[in-house]
Amino acid sequence: MSNTTTITCEPYYDSIQQCYMNILIVNHLPQGPLQKFVRSVKQPLISKMFEPNYNYGYNGNKCNHKINGCKLALTQLNNNNNTCCNTCYMTPDDIDDLVSFLLANGYQIETQISHLLQQMYPQPTIGKKVFTITYYENTPPNITYTR
Repeated sequence: MSNTTTITCEPYYDSIQQCYMNILIVNHLPQGPLQKFVRSVKQPLISKMFEPNYNYGYNGNKCNHKINGCKLALTQLNNNNNTCCNTCYMTPDDIDDLVSFLLANGYQIETQISHLLQQMYPQPTIGKKVFTITYYENTPPNITYTR
């Protein structure tokens, strides 16, 4: 499993509130304490026009994260995952709290990689890259990236 995780911002349809919202998604289950704030979500495609011939990657109660339609969403840090509802996902408004949590728990924000990703994808798109993090637990590198 990789120590490096990319966090993206993607639209999500909240069926309870019946509205779209942007939520933070990780590309795989991260290592470290952030892992307990990750939840699988069934995410239907935004438009029926792009509907594939399979069932959105949803199979009963299990999501296959490699198939379009199921994502790994970050839940709000102050919410208990066991009581989480559709509206508890982390949004771009929660990024300040997320950064504080990451820095306090052995993660490093990879500014050079994040900057490179933002240059590669400068326009707002589905899957807009927010930043990339690496989990170092108790041994962060002695390198500071500046621009």
